[in-house]
This record gives sequence, C-alpha cells and structure tokens, in this order.
Amino acid sequence: GRRRPVAGIEIDTGGGLDPEAVRRVMALARPRSFGRRPWFRSDLFEADRRAIEALLRLSGRYRGRLAVYEAVPGEAGVTIRVRIDPGPVATLAEVALEGARAIPREALLAGVATGGPLKLAEVRDLRRRILKRYRARGFLEAQVSTRLEPLGGGRWRLAIRVREGVAARVGATHLRGLTRTHPEVVWRELAYRRGDPLDPALLARSRQALVRLGLFERVAVEPDPLLAGAAVRDVVVSVDEGKQGEAAWSIGFGSEENLRTAVEISHRNPFGHNRPISFLARLSSLERTLFLSGREPRLFGSHTAAVVNLVQARRRFENFTKTTIGTAALLERELLPRVHGSLGFQYDNASLSDISGEVRVTDADAGRIGLASGIASLFWDRRDNPLDPSRGFLLGTDLQWSTALLLSERDFLKVGLQAAAYLTPRPGWTTAFGLRTGTILPTRGGQTIPIQVRYFLGGPSTLRAFHQDELAGDDPEQLGGISFLLFNLEERFPLYRRLRGVLFSDVGNVFARRDPFSPLAGLRTTAGLGLRIRTPVGPLRLDYGVKLNRRAGESRGELHFSLGQAF
Repeated sequence: GRRRPVAGIEIDTGGGLDPEAVRRVMALARPRSFGRRPWFRSDLFEADRRAIEALLRLSGRYRGRLAVYEAVPGEAGVTIRVRIDPGPVATLAEVALEGARAIPREALLAGVATGGPLKLAEVRDLRRRILKRYRARGFLEAQVSTRLEPLGGGRWRLAIRVREGVAARVGATHLRGLTRTHPEVVWRELAYRRGDPLDPALLARSRQALVRLGLFERVAVEPDPLLAGAAVRDVVVSVDEGKQGEAAWSIGFGSEENLRTAVEISHRNPFGHNRPISFLARLSSLERTLFLSGREPRLFGSHTAAVVNLVQARRRFENFTKTTIGTAALLERELLPRVHGSLGFQYDNASLSDISGEVRVTDADAGRIGLASGIASLFWDRRDNPLDPSRGFLLGTDLQWSTALLLSERDFLKVGLQAAAYLTPRPGWTTAFGLRTGTILPTRGGQTIPIQVRYFLGGPSTLRAFHQDELAGDDPEQLGGISFLLFNLEERFPLYRRLRGVLFSDVGNVFARRDPFSPLAGLRTTAGLGLRIRTPVGPLRLDYGVKLNRRAGESRGELHFSLGQAF
C-alpha cells in the first residue's frame, strides 16, 4: 500500500518517566530533512518497542511494561499511542566484595553509590572496570563474578566475588618478521618495559603504535602462550612488512585549476630507519609545484618529529605570477592530547612576473626578495573527522617573524588566527561556523610589506562568490591586504544516501590597514548553495556563490568544483 507519515506520537508514562526521554529513544519521532514528518515503518515501530523496554530497564524499572503500544491509521497518517505502566524502581541497597587482596576495596568500588536505582548496565560496567584493574596489574587469569540477592521491598544486594590468580610481569620481548626494518624502530614504539606488570592494555597500545607507522601489513603483540600461568611471561611481537615504496599518478579537474595532474614518489622506510621521504610534482593552469620532503619521526629518540622541505613553486594570481624557491625545517610535537605545535625556520626567495592590470608595483616588489623567517604554529583539534567534520571544534594560530637577524631582506611579523565549530542539531544535519583573520606588522621603519606575503581572498575555500584570489584590497595604490577578516557559515543537510545539500554564507575582505576589525563597512557579503557527495577521501563539492553587495563591473557569482569541505 501507499506510504503514510507519522501524524503524531501520544505518550502517557503515568508520571513515572519523562515523556521526552521516551520520545528521544524512538526512531519514528525523528523528523526527516527540512523538518518533514517521518514515514511510518513497521520495522522501526518494533525497534521503538524494544528501545522503550530497554529504557525501562536502564532506569531500574524491571517490572515496568508497555500497557498500550499501537499504531492507529487516520486521514493525516499513523498515530502511535504509547502508555507505560512504569512499576516500582529497584534499589541497590548493599554491595559486598570478597576475594580482593591485591587491590584495595575503595579503588575497586570507586564511584559506586548505594540507595539509588539498580541499573544492570552499571553492574556490568562495574564488573568490567574491576577486571580491567586486575589486568592492568598483570592478573591475566583474574575472574570476577556478580550476583544480585533480593532483600525485600524492591531492595537488592550486589555480591561481587574475585578470583585473582597469579600476577605476571613482562620478561623478554621477541621480534619476528623483520627483514628490512631496523629493530630499534619497533623497540621505541613499545609502551611497556621488562619487569612491568603484563598489562593487555599496554600490549594493545604498542600494537596500535606499530600499526600507525604504516610499515607493516599485520602486527601482533601477545604474551607467549607457552608460558601461560607463569609469574614472568615473554612477549612476542610478530609483523609482516608491507610495501614501503610507492609511485602514484593522478588526474582531476577543479573550477579554478581546470585540468590538473600530480605525480608522487615516496618511500616510508629508506635504509630501514622509518625516515620517510617523498617527492611531489603538481601541474595545473593555476600552479606548477615541485616539492621534496623528509621526516625524522623520533628526533634523538624523543616524541618530537623533525621535518625538512624543499619547494619550487610558480602560482598565478589575479594580476601577477609569483615564483618561489624555498626551504623549511620544522620541529613538530603533540604537546597535549589533540594539541599539536610546531617551531622552525623558513627561507623563501620569491619574485613577481606577468604583472597585469592597473596595479602599482615597485621595482623592489617585482625583483627577487629573500625572506628568512622563524615560524611557529599551535592547533587544538577536537573535530570528529578532519576530512568531513560534524562535531567538535578547531582552534589555531600561526606566526611568521621575518627579521634581518636571520639575514632576511624585509622585517615583519605575520600573525594568523582561526577557529571553527561544528554542531549536529539533528541526525544528518551539521551547522558549521568558521572565523579566520590575520595581520602583518612591519618591525622596521621605512619598509613596506612585500606583495609576496600579503593577503588575497576569493575561491572555493574562502569567499565562494569570487574566483581565486580576486579580492586584493580596495586601495588602488596597494595590491593585496595587510590584514584580512573572513566569516563562514554553512548548514549541511542530507538529501539522498551519499548526496548532501549545503546553504552557506561567506563574509570578509582584505584591507590596507593592519587592524582587520576597523574597516568592517568594507566587508563583502556572499551567499549560496551547494552539493556534496561523500567519498572515503572527503566530499566532492559543488558550490555556487552570489555576491549580495555586488559592485559595478563584477560578475553575479561564481561556480566552484573541488574536493573537501571549505573549512
């Protein structure tokens, strides 16, 4: 028969439960895209019945039941009627623990409170926590059992019995399967040492660290089974080495670059010491880049990585072409969980050519300029997925200090800030906010900021109603901005399977003044819509942006096709 929408859901809990809590666990209570009513489905109707019964158990109401649960067809659709007899709440009155000698009772029962509702899920979690504590101490054969005993009047006693077994410690570690990789690469990733308690969590952490190296197709870190039950047990690390070098060629199309192609040659493990090197050549109508990079992931055995890059790039802007030959040396480290910092030195030898239009460019700007800079960055990344985030936030700052102390030909301080937040107001929907700003401060009197480091906006990742780097400032005497301010707002919503829609607005501009917040009247305002197709490497993106405060001679808008989210 024809599909019917859910006209409404009537919930009566008898005062024992919050009706909204019941509604939140029902799939048929969730609207479709654009707030439309969901279609009634018999499979979801039965799944909602099970979800409500599980909610009763989780709230300690084990005698509660669904007195009425029915779907009533009508002219406007199907009305779902729910009436719950909540029953009494089971109470956890006492907790008894026996057999625990190696770990204090207070540590094992931390966070357990009596007098509240008895929740079987929390009892199961408590058992797992106790077992995990014993495993962390090396008690691999430890057993934990729980039993509920009625005391009458809805009150229950939780009896916990522990069989500890023998505490094992780490003996020798045996490496198997290494043919091209130096053993030190494996040793430094192990999270345990000889004589430590044999903690399965540390073995799992060691395995994850080895997998993240990208050198091995298979990794196993396990206690030697021949020594089961012994007080000292060896650990066996077995690996299958994978392909460590590769060459890749790609071809694609973008609205700004048109036809583009790239060739990459890399080796993850030259000479067996896990110091990856890579070479990248990228060519399009917008840029031509050659890039060589080398990385030492454990500088002097620490958790600090050292990176050295060499680049030769030629990039076309709106009114000129910029050619750069440069190098950079960086130290990178995870300072806190999800907080990454870098510090280093950068040298660029940049020049301008193919200057067109009515722009004022001095001989000093057009010639080659050597810029030697100290660079630093700090980022706090709490996004759930860097390629296509739907929750979390990103905060970051970067700094470039070019000074004659480093033999630079120009002196300035360039500071950038960025922030982004991602919310999920309903399943499948994402609200994304972005803010980026920056300024360049001259640090020596009488010097101008070179065009090579000034700001330009426009394109698929900034202001999408303009083509790439179209916004170069409103001052006819100056090409490029000394500061910039950019706001981005998106509402991403599901359309069909992997296809998603987007409504967006971009507001910003570049300015001749150093304070990006003073000339707010000059902000360019745009809005538009787009489509996204989800892929494993990020969404394919098609956006059309319209200028809301269009000026004479400007196009109405721009169409952009690219890979990845705008921010």
